[in-house]
Amino acid sequence: MNTAKNSLTLLPGGKTPTQMRMFANKRPDPVAYDPPEHLGEESRAFWQQVCGCFCLEPHHLKILESACTCWDRIVTARDEIASSGVFIKDRYGQIKTNPAIRVEHDGKILLARLLRELQLDVELPDDQRPPRMY
Repeated sequence: MNTAKNSLTLLPGGKTPTQMRMFANKRPDPVAYDPPEHLGEESRAFWQQVCGCFCLEPHHLKILESACTCWDRIVTARDEIASSGVFIKDRYGQIKTNPAIRVEHDGKILLARLLRELQLDVELPDDQRPPRMY
């Protein structure tokens, strides 16, 4: 006698696994999420533009928040460099590179990586390998 159950397993949203596969390629309309309060004016505008054009999942919103925060830090470092200069004097009177140079440099690298992780480009390149280290 065959004792196999013939019941459907419902997933969140009341859909069966078959229904989830059928509608996997359909994406909902973009939702305009409010930007976090700590973001600057320019970053808030970028947040609203991205959320208005793309359907983002919760983990994408965290990456977007990190990218916007990173941009704010780059702008702050750039303003510090503009006011203090590329070189500053340390406590002994020796000339050294402004630490904001390093903050700006590291921020630009991190921003590029975060934006690449979001995959906001409409067409993906043929070569999807990560960039070479050297």
